[in-house]
Amino acid sequence: MYHLHSLDSYHGPRDERGLIPVELARDLLSPGGRALTGRNGKPKSTDEALADQWAALLSLTDVSEFRAAAARLNGLRFRKVNAEELGLRYGADLLQWISEFVVQGCLLDNGWPLANALCGCEHDEAFELVWSLVSVDTPHGGQPDASANQLVMQWLWAFPSLGFFLLGKKVQGADPRATLILRSLAQCHPTSVFRFLAWGHGDDEARRVFELAKVTTAPDRSGIANILDFAAANSETWPLFLTQEPETAYHGLRLLVLRSARNGNWALVFERVQGSSERNAVVMRFVASSWPLPPKSWASRELGLFAVALGEDQVEIHGPHGNLTIQRDQLASDAFGSGWHCSPNLKDEQYSLLVRAYLSANPDAFWGNVESIQRELGLDAEHELFLVSQAFEHHVSLGTSTDAATSAKPPSASPVFQSLIDAIVSGDAARFKPGISNLDWRQHAVFPLAAEEP
Repeated sequence: MYHLHSLDSYHGPRDERGLIPVELARDLLSPGGRALTGRNGKPKSTDEALADQWAALLSLTDVSEFRAAAARLNGLRFRKVNAEELGLRYGADLLQWISEFVVQGCLLDNGWPLANALCGCEHDEAFELVWSLVSVDTPHGGQPDASANQLVMQWLWAFPSLGFFLLGKKVQGADPRATLILRSLAQCHPTSVFRFLAWGHGDDEARRVFELAKVTTAPDRSGIANILDFAAANSETWPLFLTQEPETAYHGLRLLVLRSARNGNWALVFERVQGSSERNAVVMRFVASSWPLPPKSWASRELGLFAVALGEDQVEIHGPHGNLTIQRDQLASDAFGSGWHCSPNLKDEQYSLLVRAYLSANPDAFWGNVESIQRELGLDAEHELFLVSQAFEHHVSLGTSTDAATSAKPPSASPVFQSLIDAIVSGDAARFKPGISNLDWRQHAVFPLAAEEP
């Protein structure tokens, strides 16, 4: 039985396969065919109807029927679907269809998400098809380019046990491209790559493959630098000081590193206090690590901060470290930056001033404990708190820093983050040199309070 997330929004009947009954699937895909209604009996939205069509495509009898149906549809409509499940559903039978869109080693863009579909197909033949490509969407007839190598790595992480077994065989055969790809991945994720190699080849042969690729299982400086630079290239995975949205207005930042003394595995965690109202104020966590997972961020928890008026002159701020009483005129003074903020378009500054006042009196109020971070990352107690800093020179490389001189450079060019990498590699936290702290919100409150619309 199939358990496909692509059918999560489908609420109609299912057959013994766990899919849409074939006749109903055909009806949903036929020109002028049936359209399902929502649970409220009303017609579904365009997106909901598209999701039903995708679920129907995954519910046909075989690849031949899928191909016939796909030929009548515009694949561009399905760009945002879970395309990996197309490979999971039809398996190696799908490869002939995909290979028809390969011209001179380039996987052409025919509208359908073919590359992602390949990354749902766990078969040796799928790996060989991926490996044979020289480009995705850009024909050039040369050597494999960055898009082709990226697809190889995407496939490897989709099926690491099979993928690294097959990649290891190519390294054993002295394939220079395979050696380079394995080396780059092992530098970033040494223990994970070794574990997956050993799964298929055994420990001794995995060690030999590492020797051929000239890597070890120890933390690697260049690998850590690559992970940090990759994370910093995206505002979703690296904390900024300046943002365009008031609901993500900056208030404070902390850095932590968790590290295993046994094998050197590590995780860099930033905690960012942000928000402009009780509704959107949260602690965001940003994580980059030695595990083969993409950098990510998520709202860890709400601030839980609110104010209660104490007469005309005072406000009592309630927060996780107790209550703070403050004069209204002090709250609206230059002491807490009234009128200036880290995001444009902020029209009501009251809540931001409350956060600033509370942080001034309770700098540690919103930070999580190590146990909660370990739990959210799925780590055991072996990954201990290695270092923590609330006063360091943060590096922003997206052109949104108040320090224009550093905004075009990656973290690996920063002396502070170079020392952080050195500390992680050596296992000596004292090697981290935090530099001159730039975390105070006052250094980044460069946007005036926006005027209320008339």
